Order: sequence, then structure tokens, then C-alpha cells
Amino acid sequence: MQNKNSVSVFVTRIVAALLVTVTILTTALIIPAMAASKKKTKDKTTTEVVTETETETTTQKSVKNHAFNIQYDDGDQRLYNKNGRGLLSIGFDYDKDQNVWYSAKYPWQREFGYRPLYDAAAPMVGLFYNTFMVKFDYEWESWCLQFWKGQYGYTSGAEMGIYVKPFFDMSSAYRCASDNDCLPMSMKVYRGGKPFFERSEAHHWWLTGFKFPCFTLIKDLKCLMTITFKTPEMRDLFLNGIEAQGWVLDKNVFYDGNTVSFIW
Repeated sequence: MQNKNSVSVFVTRIVAALLVTVTILTTALIIPAMAASKKKTKDKTTTEVVTETETETTTQKSVKNHAFNIQYDDGDQRLYNKNGRGLLSIGFDYDKDQNVWYSAKYPWQREFGYRPLYDAAAPMVGLFYNTFMVKFDYEWESWCLQFWKGQYGYTSGAEMGIYVKPFFDMSSAYRCASDNDCLPMSMKVYRGGKPFFERSEAHHWWLTGFKFPCFTLIKDLKCLMTITFKTPEMRDLFLNGIEAQGWVLDKNVFYDGNTVSFIW
């Protein structure tokens, strides 16, 4: 049953790649329309709030609604689906300012968890990346934090993922972290030593960023990834795991309180 499910997930990943292409073409038509509309209006809307004692002026960000539950935020230039499932429910939203596609918090991919088959089969669908995991047991659960960077078809990018399972489960399969197990994460990605893109801190289980179209050698990508853990105990478990894989404290891995940053 597990193998059957893994194969089905592998097939859905191929379908998702096709859907991403469709979405890119669709939003390529939507974004220019938004830009044209934006020229006709002010970037920010100023609203006068009058009370009995004072008058104050506040600035509000303009969020425009479009078909298929698509919203566009003029403030940070994000194109996203308000239901949290990504544009056209493919699992990804779009940062127009950075030209970066990134995973939504409640995509269909969250239902399938993680299995080693995904990484093993990745080259078959044009995904070439470096990856590593840090595993530890915490509060009766086995945790797997996985990190990726590389070339994903026509995109270059990076990922941070959180997966859990009961500590007594000896299988290689993990489920995606629940909302209660999500952690604040952020990343800055550099390409050839220059800033490429960044993802600001978000309480997430799968923080990603992919630039399209772009081709990059894996060795030219460097990431500064940051995670804030629940407790000092959890932080130390992660530090022990990453140091065991060659990272050196105060050289390429650092911590401040429960927040850990590492360079990769």
C-alpha cells in the first residue's frame, strides 16, 4: 500500500509540474492587467478617520480580488490564493517583486508527507539538487528537518521542510508537520555570491522559493537558513544533529536564544 501511495505521489508531482506551467501562462496575462490597473490608481489609499477628539490619516495597502480566488497585494506585490492552497490550487503563490514562486501553507502536497522515493525519483523529472536531513526525537515524536537547494526544471531555488511521525514508527515515511508543529523559518539565497532572493520569516512547515526561468549550478547557490525552535532542548537536538554532519558552531552554524541559523 505504501509503495502504491508513493507512486501515486510521484505521478501527481509530474502533473503538478504541468499545472505550474499553466499557472505561469495564466498569471502572465493577469499581472500585466494588474499593472495597467495600478497606473490608474494611487499606490496607496489614504483614508481620513474622524473621531470626536482627533483626526488622523492612515495608509492602507490595496489588495485586489481577481477570478479563481486570486488576490494581488500592491504592498508587497504578491499574487496568491486567499484559501492558502496556492494559485489555481497548485500549491504555489507568486512574489512578483522578486519573481519567485513559493509554496502555500495548505497545498495538496501537504496530504502526502515525505518518503525517500521523492528524492530518489527527482532526476527522472528534471530535478537536480543537494539535500540533507537532521533527525531527532522530541516530545514523543520523531522529527525530520530537511533542506534542499538546486535546479528544479526551469527554476533555481531552495526548500526547508519539517516532517514528523510517532517516535515508535520505524518506517521511512513521515507526515508533514501540523500547524502546531510548524516553526518560524526564513531563508536568504545567494547566486554566484550575489543576493538571489529571500523568504521572510513565516510560521510554516515547507518554506520554499523558486526563480523562473533560471538555470544555476548547485555549487553557485549558497543559503542562509534560519529556524526558531520551541525550546532550548529542541534547539540543542538540532544543533547536535547538524554538527554531526560537519557544521561547526560559530563558523557556519550559529544560535541566539532558540533561533538557529546556518550557512549552506
